[in-house]
Amino acid sequence: MLGQVSSSCPSIKFTETHSLNEVPFLDVMVQQSPTNDITTDLYTKPTDTHMYLHTTSCHPGHVKRSIAYSQARRILNICSSRETALTRVDSLVEHLVNRGHSKHKVRREVNRAIQGTNQPPPAPPIPDPAPHPIAPPPPVNFVFPYHPGLPDINHILRDQQYLLHLNPALRKTIPEPPRLAFRKPANLRNSLVRGRLPSLEPPTHTPTCRPCSIRKEGVRSRGRRCNMCVLLPEQVNIRSHSTNFIHKLKGPVSDCDSLLVVYCLTCTKCDIQYVGRAENFRLRVNNHKSCIHNKRATDRGSSALYEHFSRTDHSLEYVRFTILQVCKTVSDMKRAEIEWIWALKTVQPAGLNIDNGFSCQLAKPRR
Repeated sequence: MLGQVSSSCPSIKFTETHSLNEVPFLDVMVQQSPTNDITTDLYTKPTDTHMYLHTTSCHPGHVKRSIAYSQARRILNICSSRETALTRVDSLVEHLVNRGHSKHKVRREVNRAIQGTNQPPPAPPIPDPAPHPIAPPPPVNFVFPYHPGLPDINHILRDQQYLLHLNPALRKTIPEPPRLAFRKPANLRNSLVRGRLPSLEPPTHTPTCRPCSIRKEGVRSRGRRCNMCVLLPEQVNIRSHSTNFIHKLKGPVSDCDSLLVVYCLTCTKCDIQYVGRAENFRLRVNNHKSCIHNKRATDRGSSALYEHFSRTDHSLEYVRFTILQVCKTVSDMKRAEIEWIWALKTVQPAGLNIDNGFSCQLAKPRR
């Protein structure tokens, strides 16, 4: 029967083993002693090469240290005999040293695991008879791409926590330093390997940003009477003039009548950009046009923009708008404005935004 199954697929070979005294189950070898006692031991497949994470891998130090500790705890929990467990732990130390890990550090983590198994389990916590009426705010996670050359970010977050507490709202929201979590950085594989195969059909992109002179089905358009169509070209993506990266526009199809939008104003003469938000895009654009034409500023957030267009060689002829994203709520619009300012890198001197957008969260929405 086994030979028939193995011959069905030449690349796969099936084997079978028989024993009256032991049987493997996952990573545990269950054995029966001559005195009919049941003992357990660590089981590894004959093909196991013990390829643990190499010490030169781009991972945080605590991840590498935890390998020796967690594997030692696993062995101590599986093996029923103390002598057998210590023998398997010695083999683990040898395998990790072969992968470049420091023998001294591996031994330190292994000894910590052994000492932990000798301690009695902690007592269960005593419930508080008087529950807190107000639940504490959830901890804030600070996620950052990992790199071996990074400084001690935890130390920086603890030392600079007082800066957040200068703002009463942030002091209430973030009472404790944020928890640091690392994200996997981009590697060569991400650039060479695709998760999805490209489609053989030609792409059919629907413009996300378009002038209202293009008639919309079922909606009466303004047609040639709209003076904004010249300032709002038909686009699917936008190029950052600071980084030269191309970003795809987000949200549904938008035009000059859209509401709750994040937009980009581009000076085509200087190739410099400004990112803003508007509850009513048409009113906001008309406000920009009036301020540029009259050489005056109506709000502090756009002072650098109007100062740029107050030059004698600048006029509305060099102004172009792009609707970057249409949002559902005002809070989403504020958050999207910050994201686009960082994506397009429009903070001075690279762009015409005077700040990075975080101060806009508490500001009154611009209409």
